[in-house]
Amino acid sequence: MDDRQLIEQMVEKGSINTLFQPVVSIPTRSILGFEAFSEGVARGGRVEGGRMFSPDTPPQTRLELDRLCREKALRNFKSIADNHRSILLFLNLDLSVLECSESAVDHFAKQTSAAGVPPERVIVEAPPRLLESLSPDVETFYRRKGVMLSVDNVDMNDPVFGIFAAHNVDFIKVNRSFFADADERAGRMLKRLVSFAGEMGASVIAQCVESEEESIFLLKNGIGLQQGYYYTKDEAAETDDPARMFFGKIRETYNKFLAMRREAIRDRKARFEALNRTASRLAGAMAKARISGFEQGVREIVRDHEVVISAFVIDPAGVQLTTRPRSGVHAKKTRTLPESSPGFDHGGRDYYLYIEMGYDKFVTRPFDSPGLGLPACLIAMPFYGVDGRRYILSLEFPHPG
Repeated sequence: MDDRQLIEQMVEKGSINTLFQPVVSIPTRSILGFEAFSEGVARGGRVEGGRMFSPDTPPQTRLELDRLCREKALRNFKSIADNHRSILLFLNLDLSVLECSESAVDHFAKQTSAAGVPPERVIVEAPPRLLESLSPDVETFYRRKGVMLSVDNVDMNDPVFGIFAAHNVDFIKVNRSFFADADERAGRMLKRLVSFAGEMGASVIAQCVESEEESIFLLKNGIGLQQGYYYTKDEAAETDDPARMFFGKIRETYNKFLAMRREAIRDRKARFEALNRTASRLAGAMAKARISGFEQGVREIVRDHEVVISAFVIDPAGVQLTTRPRSGVHAKKTRTLPESSPGFDHGGRDYYLYIEMGYDKFVTRPFDSPGLGLPACLIAMPFYGVDGRRYILSLEFPHPG
């Protein structure tokens, strides 16, 4: 029997099982919802979803299979929904079946009603490529019913951020490309995505989390909503209430994260204090130089202090007086910056405005040091020159956080 005949037989007999995987909220130590996965039951064993929804499956069969899978998922979720009033259902729909001539946009709404599951408890998941082709009329119909929308399986290299904004999604699910290697680049990408999603009013979920290390890495980078094998692999026993199986692991993981976070903050505080002492000492030394010696002063700073990436001096009006030399460690790794030349106006920058208002120092938020691709920050310190005027020494350091 070929796959087509096998799938047609499963549809005819209703031979579909539903498996649930939790989407957990680590910071609240709770379960946000469950994602439903469908698998076929055949004489030769299980038939996974990827095989069932093969592109070779005829459109009409895909439509009937899709309806059967969601019907089973809604029916099996009903007991969970009744016992846990806030838990959501993440439901993968084969949106491509909407192109089938016999599909009906309201069929899913009728299924939720028949199953007794409120539509506002359901999140429809779609991969970016299908979301891009989703008809606005279809999306509007489901929105009016209260159904939420999630982008599924987002890859770190997907050019899909415009799609998110166009569809006003509620959730964005990222795959392992963002966190499997747990490196600095992935962390920066995650933080940017979390910030981007927050501006749209969406939440980011990490899927396919497989280890404690991955979970904690995600927490460090602002993602508390997670799902994956890590949260189910240590199940000790079967239970009729899946929502109760995961709280211990959630609590244990979050407590470890908090302990690591406290230690990291203590270390960062100590590193910032060391940088501030360095900045104060260098500003004090600069105060002994005449204005004609500022250029030589910043060059000596980057020559003698490897921790300093770059340095420059701003006059009382916010205009840069010196070049912005880089230390030998960093000089060959970066492009020329507009701020590298004297005469650049920093009058609109925070580090100038805050000191102008009387602050005794200003530390910028972390940014990628141009050309280095590493997080850095500027520490700006005022000092009085021998002419009695107040200047600002700006020092670029690797960010200690």
